[in-house]
Amino acid sequence: MALKAAKAANQISEKSLSEAKTARDLAAESLRQAKDVAERELADWRQSKWLELYFRASEMCDTLEHFQKVHKPDSGEYRYSEPIASDYNNFIFLNRKCLTMAAVFPKNDAVDKLAAAAAAFREWEEVFSPERLKAIGEAVQDIRELALLHPAVLLPPEMLEQIKKRMTGKFEGVPPMI
Repeated sequence: MALKAAKAANQISEKSLSEAKTARDLAAESLRQAKDVAERELADWRQSKWLELYFRASEMCDTLEHFQKVHKPDSGEYRYSEPIASDYNNFIFLNRKCLTMAAVFPKNDAVDKLAAAAAAFREWEEVFSPERLKAIGEAVQDIRELALLHPAVLLPPEMLEQIKKRMTGKFEGVPPMI
């Protein structure tokens, strides 16, 4: 009788051990999935910050370009008269918003380039400089490259798979083109 009880207890303990291993494996898989989600979320958040900086820098560049097209340094417009003063103030406001945001980014060549290009606006005449507009535009382009969206952000997985197949020439149900 004791042997039967011992065997039954052994079977119960083996079953418990098996269930504990299954629970451990499920917990490990859940942890792995949670880490994957957290990493994706962090990557998305980081990219969104670059995107925000890109939009701000682009808006600043567009405003400077508009200012230069509308106002000419030798047009006789007085610096403190309307609309030049208002347009200038709008540009400087956008410049400061952009640089304030850029200032909290980690040290980076693209951000340094933007800050260096925008630092010259301490001098009033720089708002008319085509070279300054070009420098700002190049800095915006560098930031744009850092803000580019990964295709997976924009397309569902099944569409990405279709694109991969088409790019390798594996068309499904599509007659070959002549």
